[in-house]
Amino acid sequence: AIWNDLVHQMIAVDETGLHDGEGYPSFIHGSGPYSYEAEGTKPPFYNPKLAMNCDGNDCTMINWGQQAHVPTKWDAPLLYYTRYRDCGDGVIQYDMAMYHFGQDGSRDFSYFNTPWTGVRTSTFRDLMTSNTDGSLNFAYLNNFINGAGVKNLEDTAGFTTFAEAVTTTYSYPFCVDSTDASNWYYCDDANAPNALVPFSFKPTTTKVEPTGHWETYGLAEDSTVRMNWCSLSSSMPLGAAGWGKYGTSVIITNDDTGFSFESDYIIHYCYDGAWTYMSASEPSYKIAQQFPVGASISVAYKGDEAPWNAQNGLTFVHGKGAEFDSDTAWHRARSRIRYGITTEVDRDGTVFTTNLIGRLMPGEVYSSRKFMITDLLSEMETRAGALASSDEAYEDVSEAGSNGNGEVIKLWKAGSSFGASVGSESCLADSADEICSGFSAPSASRRPLFYIKCGTNTIVSHDPYTDPYSGIVPPDYLKRPYKCQLNAADIARTGRAEWKLLGFFPDVACWDLEMQYLEYSSEFCEGSFLPTPRADLTQGGIATQDCTIHGGVASRAIDGNTDGYWWSGSSVTHTCGGANTWWQVVLENEAVVSQVDVFNRLDAHSQMLGGATVELLRYEGTDLVLVAAHSLPSATTNIHEFNVYFDNVQAHAVRVTHATHSYPLQLAEVVVKGYVVPTRPTHADLTQGG
Repeated sequence: AIWNDLVHQMIAVDETGLHDGEGYPSFIHGSGPYSYEAEGTKPPFYNPKLAMNCDGNDCTMINWGQQAHVPTKWDAPLLYYTRYRDCGDGVIQYDMAMYHFGQDGSRDFSYFNTPWTGVRTSTFRDLMTSNTDGSLNFAYLNNFINGAGVKNLEDTAGFTTFAEAVTTTYSYPFCVDSTDASNWYYCDDANAPNALVPFSFKPTTTKVEPTGHWETYGLAEDSTVRMNWCSLSSSMPLGAAGWGKYGTSVIITNDDTGFSFESDYIIHYCYDGAWTYMSASEPSYKIAQQFPVGASISVAYKGDEAPWNAQNGLTFVHGKGAEFDSDTAWHRARSRIRYGITTEVDRDGTVFTTNLIGRLMPGEVYSSRKFMITDLLSEMETRAGALASSDEAYEDVSEAGSNGNGEVIKLWKAGSSFGASVGSESCLADSADEICSGFSAPSASRRPLFYIKCGTNTIVSHDPYTDPYSGIVPPDYLKRPYKCQLNAADIARTGRAEWKLLGFFPDVACWDLEMQYLEYSSEFCEGSFLPTPRADLTQGGIATQDCTIHGGVASRAIDGNTDGYWWSGSSVTHTCGGANTWWQVVLENEAVVSQVDVFNRLDAHSQMLGGATVELLRYEGTDLVLVAAHSLPSATTNIHEFNVYFDNVQAHAVRVTHATHSYPLQLAEVVVKGYVVPTRPTHADLTQGG
């Protein structure tokens, strides 16, 4: 997965396993893992969505948090709850919770980002922290890895604000010793031996040379130079200056002559104590001429600062960390904010996070409520200050179940299907038997119960790692939750599982559902309106293709014969080929499609199907429009069957097409699985005949 950093997420760190010596760091992302295997990246494997409900301006979801690096030896025993609510007038409320569902003896988590988030630096260049009196103060943005800004929540007024451009004054990221200007320190370093004074460029040589760094960093051709304008005893950390971020270009000026040039990116600042590598809008020879030894140099951000009432602000209301003083049982240190810029040239991002330094043990729940405000910058001190002072922003750690049980959830079963009723609802499914009862919230005696599906294989289990194919937790040392077994016909074939959270139930209470291959339906308890599953929805449909040769008519792919040999059964289609050749079937009835099986020709030309696309289409008026699509593998030689999975998509037609090359389509069979969209009866006057 590629977008797992500049997001709005929770992170939980197991510090005992963070540096395990085997290369498997243990911390759980709220957005998904970085995968070191292709199965985890195509498509990206994000945290499985277990439940979701959106109503009006309110949206809530529950995800199974994943270890940030997979495959891994560590398990992931956290459920993440996230709720966003639009409160109006530019205020977004976001509630977060983490539930540790590990058993006794499971690892504790001891360091948290709540949340880890960020903004586009090109939109909000500057950051302002709040003082305890409610005023905002400009904060320099250093590199997040090497010198992130840090401030305890108790030293703020409960909020932090991003602004478009509050100043053009450039502050160097470090200072020098007032008695020895060759020794540098971060300006807020309280351990510096002497007083510190701001650093400034003061050329002692005119050496300015071109470099080839523009190729490595994707900059304009021949745009990078190095300048020997530093006289320090050691190098600054890479990227420490924080220049080169989107929207934060700087202008470097010779104050004696007025000559200036622009730099969009600083690669190394005072490398080896001497050389600064950067992009430059002027060639190296011209800079050398215009900046002689001893020149007085100033640096300013490019662009004009704007009045506060003429620019936008974005504020995070995170609270003042008062919980530390009222209840230290789950704290190890005071909560804080951390902030800084990213170092990569192609990342337009400033990182911002709130750190809880506490402890979350098995059976405990972390919960918090925080806010975001968008408004003019001039309004932020008043609006954010009032919200922060209301104590609505908070965080807490408590025993699961201490805040109530939630709604009653009952699971019901009839035949090979099952479903759920919530609260006082009755289950109307014919011949349904109540199997077990639980709640929508966890407790010390209740564990999460998952419905797991991979292809046609299903399982109900308290352990989300259970494989629906085998019914066991894979014994492999490394965990790969993004892989699951598809079917018994080819045990080497793997796919992507789906998870649903059924609720929280005592151990073995639902044993009559666990370890059985049952089908869950969210409509199960609605009685007679249950959808009717169909093995092959193409039957009764009309097949067509763009062109036919050799007698390979389109209807051969829906004749029920999957034989892939052209000469033995006359059951393989054959288009003429050419750009965007296609075959399609219009289904007899609109259907909810969960799977399309494509059977390839086998006696010859099996490689020609590689890279073909399977599309689902719906009618809008008289036009068929694309609603979902998945591609077949590029290598299809001697492979007969391909199973393509869709997330229950409503469609009227299925199309197979080729846009990557001009080979003809030669299909033995196309099987569409799912169910016909049910037609509810017309509610006539039911009193007649009464």
